[in-house]
Amino acid sequence: MESLKDKNYVITGGSSGLGLSVAQSLVARGARVALAARREDVVASAATGLGELAIPIVMDVTDKASVDAGFDRASEELGGLDGIVTCAGLTFAYRIEVLPEERLRHIIDVNLIGTVFCCQAAIPRLRERGGGRIVTISSASARHREEFPHMAIYGAVKAAVEKFSLELRDEVKGDGIAVTCVSPGAFGTPIMANFEKEPTAEAYDAWCRDKGPNSDGMADPKLFGETVAHCLSYPPGLAVDFMEVRPNVPTPKR
Repeated sequence: MESLKDKNYVITGGSSGLGLSVAQSLVARGARVALAARREDVVASAATGLGELAIPIVMDVTDKASVDAGFDRASEELGGLDGIVTCAGLTFAYRIEVLPEERLRHIIDVNLIGTVFCCQAAIPRLRERGGGRIVTISSASARHREEFPHMAIYGAVKAAVEKFSLELRDEVKGDGIAVTCVSPGAFGTPIMANFEKEPTAEAYDAWCRDKGPNSDGMADPKLFGETVAHCLSYPPGLAVDFMEVRPNVPTPKR
């Protein structure tokens, strides 16, 4: 496996949750990271907490102009890019019938369109370096029925991210760019912090009623960061195409 010391990475959604855990793992290995997120104060605080190897980038992944400007700044300040990790993501728990249009579009824009915009911005910059790595993030919700319910659009969009990643792999491998899609199960992150109370309670009741009394538990986000760092550490010419990492501890739901 190769050292990540002095490598340069952009991490979207890097100010919290899985994105921040990835940044922590990379910085611990000596990599430089650009943390990209929408809120200037939050991303600046996260970068400060990581020390001199991290810089904050204000970026809205659903806005192509913002993405392009963010990648310009990251590339300039880091001195080029060796890879990206597209951790920006969100979801909400609603039955399909009552899912508000605004929420529907937001899920698609952030998780799918944002991933595409960031990969488009990264490809020419990685090509300039003679290659690099792209890590996209899916979800166990794309294929496992026992995952938290009432997130059909999120699961569908993450399935689209997986197909997108496979196609992208074929398009850019001739440029020395490797594409890995990593699918996390349940990790302890703030992703549910903005969920509305009533539809989330309804989803939780359905989860307990229809999908058994136990879940597989909740994993430490640090372990996800280590997973991504491992995927970035393969030598040129070798890559993990797809990896799923899920907790495996039977845990009562109530």
